Amino acid sequence: MYGRCVKPHCRDSHEESKSYKIQKYLMDAKKTVDIAAQAITSHQIADVLEKLAKGGVRVRIIRDYDNLSLLKGTEKVSALQKFGVQFKVNGKLDPEDPKTMFVAGIFHHKFVIVDSKVLIHGSGNFTLKAVLQNYECAVATNLPDVVGKIQKHYNNCWESFDNAILK
Repeated sequence: MYGRCVKPHCRDSHEESKSYKIQKYLMDAKKTVDIAAQAITSHQIADVLEKLAKGGVRVRIIRDYDNLSLLKGTEKVSALQKFGVQFKVNGKLDPEDPKTMFVAGIFHHKFVIVDSKVLIHGSGNFTLKAVLQNYECAVATNLPDVVGKIQKHYNNCWESFDNAILK
């Protein structure tokens, strides 16, 4: 039971939390952080992203449009955009009505790429519940072939999707 106490029914983590481990990887960023996530509501993760953006790191986030307002998700988007974090969602704006977004499917990814060198990929969203309570797993790798393929996929998504519009 990763991140759990061995005592029955104990909800306290007695080791570094998954959130803290992700934050440590993020704080190592020198140039770029690319995030693909269905939801981002963790204040801890948002605070690190804000700090990185203020420090000149390019932060790009692709979110799932249908879950943009999930658990105050739009508040995170609005706050982070003020600091230069770029957002896109899985869809295209209607050229005839720019307040309408055409969305096909759920953007169900959950990964982070730091400086095109480190990939963190797992089952959990970047929500407080996922990083502190849920049974989730994540893997970090710096294997160039693996990171490169996921970076290429991310870049293709970034190019094909439109900027986030708040619901």
